Amino acid sequence: MAKKYNFKDLMVDRFQDLIRIHTAQKNIDSVKYYLNEYRKTFNELNNEANAKEIAKLQNTFEFRQKLQENELLRKENRLKELEIKEKQLLNEKNQKEKEILASQNALLENQNALQKSEIEKQKLLENEIRLKAEKEKQEKELLQKEALLKNEEIENQRKIALVLAVIAFLIAVLAVVLVVAYRQRQKANRLLQLKNVEINQQKEEISAQRDLLHQQNKLLAYERKNTLDSIRYAKNIQQALLPSPKGLEKYFDEFVIFYHPKDIVSGDFYYFSQKDELLFVAVADCTGHGVPGAFTSSLGIAILDNLIITKSITSPDAILYNLDTTIRESLHQKETGNQDGMDIALCVIDESQQTIRIATANNGVFLKIDGEFAEVLPSKNGIGGLITEKEKIFDLHTFTYQQECQIYLYSDGFQDQFGGEKDKKFSKKRFRELIQQITDLPKEQKLRKIKETFEQWKGSNEQTDDVTVIFICLKKF
Repeated sequence: MAKKYNFKDLMVDRFQDLIRIHTAQKNIDSVKYYLNEYRKTFNELNNEANAKEIAKLQNTFEFRQKLQENELLRKENRLKELEIKEKQLLNEKNQKEKEILASQNALLENQNALQKSEIEKQKLLENEIRLKAEKEKQEKELLQKEALLKNEEIENQRKIALVLAVIAFLIAVLAVVLVVAYRQRQKANRLLQLKNVEINQQKEEISAQRDLLHQQNKLLAYERKNTLDSIRYAKNIQQALLPSPKGLEKYFDEFVIFYHPKDIVSGDFYYFSQKDELLFVAVADCTGHGVPGAFTSSLGIAILDNLIITKSITSPDAILYNLDTTIRESLHQKETGNQDGMDIALCVIDESQQTIRIATANNGVFLKIDGEFAEVLPSKNGIGGLITEKEKIFDLHTFTYQQECQIYLYSDGFQDQFGGEKDKKFSKKRFRELIQQITDLPKEQKLRKIKETFEQWKGSNEQTDDVTVIFICLKKF
């Protein structure tokens, strides 16, 4: 019943029951059979759970990252608005200060006019004194002309009274003007004080908002650090999934790898496994780079292990066909429209028969067999991605060697790197020429030449994509 309805958790339990029953009955063949069925079903169950968990983690990470980017953009816009408002307030303050300065200048002009009036008044008083002195002199010298002098005196007194009345009127008018100007100046000072208080309050508000923004930026930096720490820890997990380069050296006469991720984690991965006397080596370039690519690469490694180790599929074209089918089913691409996948080149090496079987999915392979350089062109079908009605076919290429075979597997990150004097891609042509140049170099010089060429071409440019290049040498002694 569990098999009929594909209840794999129940199938695992029932296989355990059957193993115990046949163990008790000492039926060794049945125990081996049900133990193998148990392991296969248990691995399938784990792979399905892992695929679901990876998809869930990817969705959660992309959602949180989008929220953080939107929040940061909103805060940056708010800061720009506050800066514009501060500039407007400063312009208003400068305008008010200019108006107050103009009022003060007008008041100074009125004060100067008043001083001039006081000088005129002083002159008039001096004239009055001089006239009185002349009058007294005339009274002593011209007593005989008393009547005439009395008339002249009356006339002079009348003129003086008129002048004094005019002077008094001018003084009163000037006093009124001074009082009005003084009151206007006091009013302007009060308005200026109120404006200064308002500006200070607004400055304090802006300062408080800046402090709040600073705290929020610190929080964002803390969250970003946590995210980066998580990604760096994910790098350790990804490195653990990849085979150790030193561990691979014992399987080949020479082994060199240039593995250079664009970000902390990589969308490229290289793969190795051994099944009986066969060696399986692959280089894959997953959709995107960084965290999304790393999730896809982890899924690809798990599926390859299941196909090769658990299901014992050894033909590279069949492995790629099943990898494509499993990726589509794991990511539910038919229902969701998900387009993620990978490009990959897979080699199956049989050293005892001196044969190499190769299948590719949008990834090429370079070979040098017994001194002759050759290239396996990439197929036009990728793994996963766009759903097509036409069935995918991954061509099988078989090679034999007599004395020596060099195999170069790579992703397209090297040839797609921008740089050089004209800031162009490195190109597939230059990459093929580079591989042909290093085929006769010693192992250490091969790796150094690849690194130096990449860094010199890239220069100060940002790295375009993840880069992986693997060299394998097989010899017959």
